[in-house]
Amino acid sequence: MTRIIRLFIAAAFLLPAALTAQTAVVNVASVNRAPAAPPTTLDSAISRLQDFLNRYPASPLRPNALLQLGELLVRQADTVFAQSQRSAGVAVARVDTARAPAAATPMTSGSPIAPDYSAAIARYEELVNRYPNFEQIDAATYTLGTLYASQQRWADAARMFERVAAMTNSRFRAEAFFRLGDARFELASR
Repeated sequence: MTRIIRLFIAAAFLLPAALTAQTAVVNVASVNRAPAAPPTTLDSAISRLQDFLNRYPASPLRPNALLQLGELLVRQADTVFAQSQRSAGVAVARVDTARAPAAATPMTSGSPIAPDYSAAIARYEELVNRYPNFEQIDAATYTLGTLYASQQRWADAARMFERVAAMTNSRFRAEAFFRLGDARFELASR
């Protein structure tokens, strides 16, 4: 039954986004400006899921939507981070090709040093805290732990990995024990 629900959600959110991405839209007000990048299918899916969550706060489909939105927000944060790193690399390469002195070479100022997962973390936190009986709670809890670890929030990460390690039927249990060891090591080394 849940597979049918997931297929419905995917079809409802992603298919219209793919069709919209193929349609050319002309904005008369922006004729004199440089064209903005068209919204991606990822952005459209995120927007549609957020709209669904806002419109139907008590829906039984909310946990699935939160999980999918969290995954998409992680993917978006990774994409934004990769683009910022590529553009910072281009700037450094341009300075290097001009044979500027080493002191004048900009470090990646203005570009982030890690992806910003704060939006995804907020969605996973809601899912883990509000829906403890969700069928995929182990996956959501494990993912939240890895996101905390990537932000060096070791105490929070350890707490999530402990929860997954306590779930005897979780396919993430062994990995959670391993990651729990890493988090505890980081906490002890402070």
